[in-house]
Amino acid sequence: MKLLDPEKSWELFLKKAFINNTNGTRPEELESIGRQILGKCDGLPLAISVAGGLLVDAQDETRWQEVLDQIVSNIPENNVPNILGLSYQNLSPHLKSCFLCLAFFKEDVTIRSNELASIWHAQGLIQEKGSRSVEDNGRGYLNELTNRSMLQVEDVTIDGQVKSFRLHDLLRDVCLSKAEEEMGVKIVRAEEGGCTYESPCKPRHHVVYNKYSETLSSNQNKYLRSVFLFNVWEERSRMDIPTPYWKSFQLLKMLYLDDFVFTKLPKSFRCLVGLKYLRIRSKWSYIYMKLPSWLGDFKKLEFLYVERVKFSGAALKMESLREFGTHEAIGKAMKVEKWKSIESLKGIRVVDWVEMSSGLIMPNSHLRELRLNAWGRSDGHDDVVSMGRGSLQKMTNLVKLHLYLDIIGDSVPRRVPKLIPNLESLTSLKLKSHPIYTFECPAAGVFPPNLSHLTLSNMRNVSMEELGKLPKLQYLTLKHFRDHDDTGRMKIMHDGFPCLKALSLKGMVCLTVIDIEEAGMPCLKQLRIRNCPDLEPIENLPKHVIISFA
Repeated sequence: MKLLDPEKSWELFLKKAFINNTNGTRPEELESIGRQILGKCDGLPLAISVAGGLLVDAQDETRWQEVLDQIVSNIPENNVPNILGLSYQNLSPHLKSCFLCLAFFKEDVTIRSNELASIWHAQGLIQEKGSRSVEDNGRGYLNELTNRSMLQVEDVTIDGQVKSFRLHDLLRDVCLSKAEEEMGVKIVRAEEGGCTYESPCKPRHHVVYNKYSETLSSNQNKYLRSVFLFNVWEERSRMDIPTPYWKSFQLLKMLYLDDFVFTKLPKSFRCLVGLKYLRIRSKWSYIYMKLPSWLGDFKKLEFLYVERVKFSGAALKMESLREFGTHEAIGKAMKVEKWKSIESLKGIRVVDWVEMSSGLIMPNSHLRELRLNAWGRSDGHDDVVSMGRGSLQKMTNLVKLHLYLDIIGDSVPRRVPKLIPNLESLTSLKLKSHPIYTFECPAAGVFPPNLSHLTLSNMRNVSMEELGKLPKLQYLTLKHFRDHDDTGRMKIMHDGFPCLKALSLKGMVCLTVIDIEEAGMPCLKQLRIRNCPDLEPIENLPKHVIISFA
């Protein structure tokens, strides 16, 4: 972005400093101090945003003067990077640790919030506090870093939560410098040669880019807590680092493998029994990895993600596992034993769920989030679907459910509603149909009674009159529908959507008109429209609705 003139700089500065101020009033006596702070930012938007972030929730003159004094005493003229460093120094110790974890990610990459939150948790930075869950606390930390303009938001959910973000290059420089100094993070790239350390202080966190795995074997480090290996690809599809090498990692808690292509975990990994976090990512769609039964020896493992997995029928016993995720699963039905701590399951099939649900402690399971891939003819059998719903109905703590529907068969439409449980705890539901084998949207009575978030993708015959009957629905997302009625109209009834706060429409290529009867959607505050090329201007929208096209 080009440099801002003084007035544009002042406007941006106020927006960041008073981000939580809803009444619009600002003390006049702060302007003189604020203008002096801006003088150090040289019109650079990032520096202005960060400087404003230093003053979030501070409306007293004393605090503003403290920030100005810090800038004047520590930052020479025209030294914008030091302003960014000052933003780090003003974080609480806990938020500093959260920010430094961003050093684990590749440069100039989009970071997903849920992936960062799982790393924070594995590092022991997030715990439950009273009635606030781990997820709520992690979201709070992320929002605070965002409010301070230390993260660049890429995408947000319909209810305003950060979904993904980036780290600006200048702030990344601050992060890497402080991470090495304060956390013991060591980053090694291909151009730097071998992985040898001159310092007697061994690093606690090791991040490696574009290196062959053999180069790691010369580095035994019993103090290592985390290993992140990016783009360490080899034709041999193996990672034959000898067992004695891994045995030296007595304190290793996190192992993140990016772009590996082996089909099974090397036996040398068996000694990593202290792992809390294991993530294996691969861009190769034909590579499926088998999970060995000896993973049951990992008594402390809480987070496990494998890009594509092939279940062999061997039972997995992981009593401490909290999160398990995969992009795609094949093979025999997944069997588990005593997953009594599981809270999140993502990417498994309905047949896997039917098999594994017997290994969960029901009805008092801690499971809060579940993503099921209902695909293929076997998953479409009535007995599998009914058994799957029967198990779901016992998940009394389930809050989020995502169903990817790709079932082939003549009686498919009547099977879809059978999968949706009628749970009072279930507040968020996503139904995604295959683009070709589309499914008919269920009637309002099929949905859970306390549903507040609903996302429908590639569904047929979506009736806004039916959806408008959902009494507690606050956030509705509709994606990629090609049929409304013969005229391409979407009609909102006068008593429809009594609690809806936000509506998102994406890829509705045949939608031309949204007709809102008087008093329809009375609580609507936000309308998001993306890739709806034939949609005409909307009349009768409630007052104060914010319309966005991104």
